[in-house]
Amino acid sequence: GDLGFYRNSYGEYSMLGNNWYATNELRAQVGEDTEALRANYRYLSACTTIPAGKEFSDMTVEWYYGKTYSATGEGYTKVSTGGKESGTAGLSNQITYYNGKGQNEDYYFFNIYPDLTKTGTYYYYVEISDGTNKISSVSCQAMAVITDKKQETAPTGDITVSFTLKGYANFPGISKTSVTVPNGSTVGDVFKKVLDSKGYTYEGLNTGYISTIKSPSGIELSHFDYGSKSGWMYLVNNAAPNYTLNSYVLSGNENIVWYYTTDYTKDPYAIGSMDKTQSSVTTTGTSGSATTTTPTEVRVSGDTAKATIKTENATEAIKQAKENKSAEIVIEVANADIKTAEKVQVEIPTATAKEILNATTADLTVKTPIGTVTLPQDARKEAVAEAKGVTITVEVAAVSKPTDIQKKAAGANGHIITVTIKSGSTVISTFGGKSLKIKSEVPTKLKGKKIAAIHIAEDGTAEKLSGRLITEGNKEFYEFTTTHLSTFALVDADEIGLEKEDPAEAEKAKLEKIKAGVKATTVTARSKKIKTSSGKTAIKVTWTKSKGYKVDYYEVFRSTKKSSFSKKPFYTTKNAKNPAAKTYYVNTKSLKKGTTYYYKVRGVRIINGEKVYTKWSKMAIRKA
Repeated sequence: GDLGFYRNSYGEYSMLGNNWYATNELRAQVGEDTEALRANYRYLSACTTIPAGKEFSDMTVEWYYGKTYSATGEGYTKVSTGGKESGTAGLSNQITYYNGKGQNEDYYFFNIYPDLTKTGTYYYYVEISDGTNKISSVSCQAMAVITDKKQETAPTGDITVSFTLKGYANFPGISKTSVTVPNGSTVGDVFKKVLDSKGYTYEGLNTGYISTIKSPSGIELSHFDYGSKSGWMYLVNNAAPNYTLNSYVLSGNENIVWYYTTDYTKDPYAIGSMDKTQSSVTTTGTSGSATTTTPTEVRVSGDTAKATIKTENATEAIKQAKENKSAEIVIEVANADIKTAEKVQVEIPTATAKEILNATTADLTVKTPIGTVTLPQDARKEAVAEAKGVTITVEVAAVSKPTDIQKKAAGANGHIITVTIKSGSTVISTFGGKSLKIKSEVPTKLKGKKIAAIHIAEDGTAEKLSGRLITEGNKEFYEFTTTHLSTFALVDADEIGLEKEDPAEAEKAKLEKIKAGVKATTVTARSKKIKTSSGKTAIKVTWTKSKGYKVDYYEVFRSTKKSSFSKKPFYTTKNAKNPAAKTYYVNTKSLKKGTTYYYKVRGVRIINGEKVYTKWSKMAIRKA
């Protein structure tokens, strides 16, 4: 399958079909047809965005290869290609190189095809340059394995699998469907059979990467619609395979699920499929509201997963949080790392917790597959003051065998978890009256129910907690606040007879949900130079309609400096005939020939008299 190197905020990773990996291999056999490999998208591809201010012609690449793996590239041979259309390595014809330049929007690709006359294992990395700076990294490598061609016998008979296409936002999905296909069929064969039969159309099947799916009613969902990290992924038996859909051969009884992720760097299946040794600390978002995330190392023993933070990662997380004025530092435990554990213990050095407190104003969040705990700065200050040991341990556990008292309090549909914080022999359960936030995924048995969160005391007394239902990616979570830690449950409020919700509070929660949704909504902007009907030079800025929540109108900002924009919009659609539908602006005002202009766009929605803004679009850059 295809291997592509991509530079992104999570690190430098390869993309294999619709799934993401740190290192994967391209497999081929001696005697296979090179053109067939190319047609099936089976080659190594290095990809990068073109930096601002650079041109397509500025990009060059140097390939490096070695027969023995080296994380630093030591001993690898440099193949000088200089960005030419094609060239030969000159390495005794062991490998034939082909640099196919292809531009897709602002992306630039370099391709390489292995010579299929010799067997062997070869390791690669690339150095991509924009003419001034090196962009790529040795840490992102690929591997090609050329094996002897074996005599294959065509499989016979039929197999049966299940297929589900999950809907997202207003895009309609396909419910779980049983599919019968010939033995030897691939995920791609099943995908095509089901979508064709249901009247869906799609793009990218022949390349091994599905970029767009369109429903019978005309609703289209494509990669990048919800940001640069969004797109389609697929699972087989609840795992992200390391094969393209056209390379994954099925054996029967598999459960195939296609779904849309808005951010593969936070998607548990995508993260779980990456090489954890390549993971790094990342910061996303704008200064003042950014989130800094650090991975953990996990050891599983029995039903308990113990997670720790590398010293260098803790140091880097604090550094990035300070530089970006992060509002939150997240210590993350990947879903795949805990395996079947029902209890996750995250150890944070007390010195690190104190340094985070002293150096930043960020909230501290411990994110695990079982539940997420957030300590705002005031609550974290109380926890650090009570810490008596060298570490502070945050434990989140699923209660699979509740007591009779817990069962009675939570009801038959209740989902029970315990959250504790310890330091040495000290249990830290109260935080000077300060509130913590806890978030847990909504289990299947509570889907469609009136969900509430409760605290369960030792005597079985249930206390309803303030909370809200939220959606992240393709999953539902319930987030609630508490001033003390113990045993909690997500429950069916009607089943256990909780008091009816205050209508005023319900309306307030509804508006807060809309506000949060608008703030998470994206807009994509582009620009081009045009001539008006009168022959005047103009720059036309276009943008997509808000992807997510609707807005009332759009604001366009313009600057001649990349890092400096006025606080007032240069143009607004507020006075247009249909301000929410207008998606372009022709700028003829104050244009100076030869000057580069930077544009960015955001949507505005008025909620109870308050202006709520979408995310900024990426800058659209154009020279007058």
